[in-house]
Amino acid sequence: MEEFREKALLMAALAVLLLALVCVWLLMRNLGTAEAERFVDAQRVFAQGGCI
Repeated sequence: MEEFREKALLMAALAVLLLALVCVWLLMRNLGTAEAERFVDAQRVFAQGGCI
């Protein structure tokens, strides 16, 4: 039973990750490439601790 719970937890984690990737992909597609690149640049700057 313990093994089944671990597998179920792993599958749930993978499903959430896949869902997040699909959401990001749809967002990028809807925004268009220029908007998406600006968004990624802003994220990179923010990740480095700077201000947008």
